Amino acid sequence: MTSPVAGTGGSSGARILDRRYQRYTGPRKGQSHAIRRLALHAFQRFLGLRRPGKYKIVPFAIGIICYLPTIVFIGLAALVPIDNEFVSYAQLFGIIGAVVGLFVVTTGPGGLIADRNSKSLSLYLASPLNRNTYLLAHFVALAGTLALVTVGPTLLYLIGSVLQGIGPDGVGGFASAAGKILLAGGSIATYFTAATMAVAAISNRAAQAGVILFLALSVPDALVGAALLNSNAPDALLLLAPGTLPDELVRRIFGSDGVVQGPISFDLATPWVALGTLAWALVALAVVWYRYHRLDISR
Repeated sequence: MTSPVAGTGGSSGARILDRRYQRYTGPRKGQSHAIRRLALHAFQRFLGLRRPGKYKIVPFAIGIICYLPTIVFIGLAALVPIDNEFVSYAQLFGIIGAVVGLFVVTTGPGGLIADRNSKSLSLYLASPLNRNTYLLAHFVALAGTLALVTVGPTLLYLIGSVLQGIGPDGVGGFASAAGKILLAGGSIATYFTAATMAVAAISNRAAQAGVILFLALSVPDALVGAALLNSNAPDALLLLAPGTLPDELVRRIFGSDGVVQGPISFDLATPWVALGTLAWALVALAVVWYRYHRLDISR
């Protein structure tokens, strides 16, 4: 059905075409494609890419701070003749850990919260994505972002140490060190991704989520530390310190056997440290799953 546009007298040649609803005949790439695209979009958002300049300041500043110690240590190794590394890999993870915490507190929770507040979540769920695959895409994006600052600097330090002749000897030594770095960095990234998504799931504002995450990771650790100053306190109290456990797991991966933090000295078997870290991560993911499966999505 065609008709001339009103007011033109039919002389302009413009027409209104009533084609009614038509079936989509384009390519259908499926759920896996939707997960990849959403993960890429969330990854870019965490880094401030394709966003105004103010959103790039924090992630890029944190990235520079994380890589700067590694670059300094490699530069010193090139200038000062030494036989061993300036710092161990576990110590380097400790330096990076505080900056990783700053990133997850200031930037990490924003993605999930923004999607809920802007009603974008309903649009995502109208696509081939469901609640589980939506959360999976965000998990992959945030874990990948954190891996850039947990795995990246330490791998760079390993490569620089090998080039300066102070790194592990042989292919086997390099592969062993690289494997430990990937395991430690991946563990930290996964753990803090789960914790960040948990607080983002129960908060409606990014600033509020950051405060909750900071308190959740610091207050129990302070209480556990105070309790362990008592010589009669059991070493198993470490399992109730969600902020300390991932750092201790990293130390165990690189060969340390016990915890020594200032006046606090105690020991706990490595399998218990690993299980405790895994348990906290699973609890956090369970909170996310429960919250999103109970969430009423308005369109």
